[in-house]
Amino acid sequence: MPAFLQKMEKLCEGNGPIVGTKLSLADVTLFVLINDYFDNKQGAQDALRGCPKLRASVDAVGTTAAIATYLTQRPLTPV
Repeated sequence: MPAFLQKMEKLCEGNGPIVGTKLSLADVTLFVLINDYFDNKQGAQDALRGCPKLRASVDAVGTTAAIATYLTQRPLTPV
């Protein structure tokens, strides 16, 4: 996964949202991929080392007030 994220990093435009100037579905999808999709949560976080643009995107989604509130209040449902 680190090699894939390094390639994605090169495609990012700025330091925040992956595409454009506002958060989009691309940012939320990356956030979910890194934080929820994998069983090895720490490994997914570690894969972002060396990817400051992607890290900024994930952090921006996680600190968005409405998303942060939802994440603390949502019911945990096993998949």
